[in-house]
Amino acid sequence: MARGSWSSERINSAKKIVRFILGKQHMMIRKKVASVVFPSVVEQTLVMVVGVVSTIMVSHLGSVAISGVGMTNIFMNLLISMFAAISTGTTVLIARLIGEGNISDARRALKQSAQVGAALSFVLAVLFFTFANQIIGLVFGRADAEVIATSTLYIKIMMFSFPTVIVNVILNGSLRGSGDTKTPMKVAWLVNAINISAGIFLIFQYNIDGVSFGMGLGVMGAAIATGIARFVGCVITVSIIVFRNSPIRTNLFGRPGIDKTLFKRMFRIGIPSAMEQLLLQGGIFAMQVIISGLGIITIAVFQIVQSINSTIFSSVSGFGFAATALVGKSLGARKLRRAEAFGYENMFQAVALSSVLTIILFILAPFVVQIYSSDPEVIAVGITAVRVSCSFQIILALNMTQANALRAAGDVKYTLVTSILGVWAFRILFMLFIAIPLNMGAPGAFLAMAIDYFVRTILYTVRFRKGNWKYIRF
Repeated sequence: MARGSWSSERINSAKKIVRFILGKQHMMIRKKVASVVFPSVVEQTLVMVVGVVSTIMVSHLGSVAISGVGMTNIFMNLLISMFAAISTGTTVLIARLIGEGNISDARRALKQSAQVGAALSFVLAVLFFTFANQIIGLVFGRADAEVIATSTLYIKIMMFSFPTVIVNVILNGSLRGSGDTKTPMKVAWLVNAINISAGIFLIFQYNIDGVSFGMGLGVMGAAIATGIARFVGCVITVSIIVFRNSPIRTNLFGRPGIDKTLFKRMFRIGIPSAMEQLLLQGGIFAMQVIISGLGIITIAVFQIVQSINSTIFSSVSGFGFAATALVGKSLGARKLRRAEAFGYENMFQAVALSSVLTIILFILAPFVVQIYSSDPEVIAVGITAVRVSCSFQIILALNMTQANALRAAGDVKYTLVTSILGVWAFRILFMLFIAIPLNMGAPGAFLAMAIDYFVRTILYTVRFRKGNWKYIRF
C-alpha cells in the first residue's frame, strides 16, 4: 500500500471499524476472540490461584516469611524478564510466520529459541545459586536480618527449577502465538494441583488424633513444592511440542542450529521487549527495595495486596495473550482490518471483565485481606491499599491489551519508550518525592502505580487509534 494513502485511511478508520462491528462478520470476530481468550483466562486464573494460595499458606508462617518470599518473587520476575527478548520475540514471530503460512520457519524459530533459553537460564541459575547470599544482601540490605535470611534460602531452592520456568515460558508463548491456548490451560490445571497439594504437605505439619502428617518445612517446603510443580509442567509441555501433531511440532533435542535471518527478526521484536520488561520489572523491584526499608508491616501489606491484585491482573492478562496471537496472525496474512477489529474486541472484553472483578474486589476488600493475615495493623492498612489499587484495574486491562496488540505488530520501540516514561518518570519519582515524604506507606505505592498506568494507557490509546502500527514490517 502506498504511503500517500495512509492519511485517508486513518481518517476513515473509525467509520470502517463501526461498519465492520455492525456487520455479520463481527459476530465471528467476537466468537473467535472468546474461543482464544477463554482458555488463556482460565490458565492465567489458575496460575493466579496457585500464587494466591501459596501466598496465603506462607503468610500464615508470619510477616517475616511473607516478606522474604515476596521480595524473592519480585526478584524472580526481574530475572524472567531478562529472557523477554527470546520469549516475546518468539511468540510474536511465530504468530506472524503462521499467518504468512511459513510453518517450517515457525518450527525452526521455536527450536532455536527453546535451546538458547535453556542454556542461558542454566548458566544464570548456577550463578545466582552460588552468589545468593551476596546478591540478596546487596539488594535488600536495608531489610531485617530474618527477612534477608528467608529470602536467600527461598531463592537458592528456586534456582533449581529456574531453567524449567524459562523453557516453559518460551514454549507456552509459542503455543499461544500459534493460536493454541487450550494446551497451556490444561497443563496449568495439573501444575496448580501439584503445587497446592505438595505445598500443603511440605509447608505445614498437622497432628490429627495424635498422628503427625506433613513435613513442616515452612518456607523451604513452599519453594520445593513450586519447583516440583514447575518441573512436571515443563516435562509435559516439552513432550507435547515434540510428539503431538501440530503446526509447531518440533524435535527440541535435535542438533542445535541457528538461523540468522529468523534470529534477526526475533530480536527486532525481542530486544526492545526485553528492555521494556526489564524496565517494568526493574520499576517494581525498585519499589520493593524502597519499601524494604519501611518496616515489616509495609512490606507484608505490599506483598499481600500484590497477591490480591493478581486475581484481576492474571485473569485479564489472557486477553493480552489473545491480542498477540490474533493480531499477529492477521497482520501476517495482511488482513489489516481484521487485525484492528481483533484489537478493539480484545479491549472491550478485557475492560468488561475487569470492571466486574474490580467492583467485587472493592466491596470484599476487608474480607479478602483477613484471609491473608490476622494482624490488625496489616488488615487496616491492607484494606486501604486494596481499594487504592482498584482505581487502576480497569485502566490496566486496557493498557495490557493495547500494548500486546502493538507488540504483535512490531511497534515495540513505542511501548519501550512509554514504559520508561510511565514507570520511571511517574511511578518511581512519585514514590520517592511524594509518597515517602508524606508517609503514605503501601497505599502510596499503589497510587504511584495508578498514575503510571493512567499515563501509559493514554499514550497507547492515541497510538492504536492512529493505525500506523498495521504497516510495520519486521
